[in-house]
Amino acid sequence: SKVRIDGTDGHKVAELALLMPMQLITPEGFTLLNGGPKYRRAFLDWGCFHNEAGFFNAWSNLKRLLKQRNAALRQVPRYAQL
Repeated sequence: SKVRIDGTDGHKVAELALLMPMQLITPEGFTLLNGGPKYRRAFLDWGCFHNEAGFFNAWSNLKRLLKQRNAALRQVPRYAQL
C-alpha cells in the first residue's frame, strides 16, 4: 500500500504508524481470544512498537533473521546435515 506524508509518496506504513499511534479493539477483536498466537503476538508487537523506542529495529532484524534461517533450513535436505 502507498503512504503519502506531507505530499510526498514512497513512505513506509511504519512511518505513518509513528505519526498516528493508535490501536483499535473492534468486534473482530475476539480474534485475540479465539485466534491463534499469531494474532496475540501482532497485538502485543503493535503496543511495544509505540512504547519502546528501539523495538521496531529489533523486530525488523528478528523478522529478517527468521527468514534467513528458514531459507537455510529449506536448503538442507536432511536435518542430520545441520
